[in-house]
Amino acid sequence: MISILEQLKSAASVAIILPENASQEAVFSALAIRKSAGNKARLIGGGKDLEKIWKGLFTEEDALSHSIAVHIPSEKAAIEAVRYEKTSDGLTVFLETRKFFGKEDIEVRELEESVELAIMLGFKNKEEESLALAKHVGRSGNVISLSSFNESISSTSALKPLSRLLARGRKQGEGSVFWSFVTAGDFEKEKSTPKTIVGLIAPLYFLSGSPRVLVVLWQQLKGASIEGFFYTKDPSLQKGVTAHYKELFSENVLFLPSYKSFTEAETVLRKLLVSLL
Repeated sequence: MISILEQLKSAASVAIILPENASQEAVFSALAIRKSAGNKARLIGGGKDLEKIWKGLFTEEDALSHSIAVHIPSEKAAIEAVRYEKTSDGLTVFLETRKFFGKEDIEVRELEESVELAIMLGFKNKEEESLALAKHVGRSGNVISLSSFNESISSTSALKPLSRLLARGRKQGEGSVFWSFVTAGDFEKEKSTPKTIVGLIAPLYFLSGSPRVLVVLWQQLKGASIEGFFYTKDPSLQKGVTAHYKELFSENVLFLPSYKSFTEAETVLRKLLVSLL
């Protein structure tokens, strides 16, 4: 069976679809998946604040884009010709029709003509998912429901720390290693602790692309030493890291010794990873 992440990586076009009244957990999960997939993925639904949330979480240059369709039922208007005029102050569309119609007859919605992969998030049941898919996608290849995944993010209080981990994260070696750094300022702003970070390993691992290695480093208080953890499901990597630190993994996690700075910690770990990967 092809994994979700492999499908996300191989698909040339992706639609991530949310209900308009999506929960914060569903919205954030969708935003993180869109960030991971890049511009080949479009976010659909999620409410009017979706773009505002995106800009607040990710300060990167790639802005969200939309495919908007204007639909006029054939029984309301017999359209014979269409032309448009684009000027500095807007776009005007001219329609030649045998029937007069008003704005109440026009439906405007986000619509993708065709996508290879549709990902459904935050819907209550399969019926809602089917209706949303039919409304927003003309033709789709594979359809994946991740609505139940939202349960792995236990509360809305975890969203901001998780967003920090993703926003500050970076990939190494074609995604085989995902690094993330949490500063003392981050802990203070989000009113979180290292225990909060450790509790987010599962969704962070998924949303960062299920890398071979997940490394999170933090400084809980300004001027304090750097701590963190090394997460991997790879037995050979666990063996190599255990041999280096003389410590055992527990549930695929090994807590790192203290370092004087982020630079020192990252330098040591990078050298170790180069020797193991």
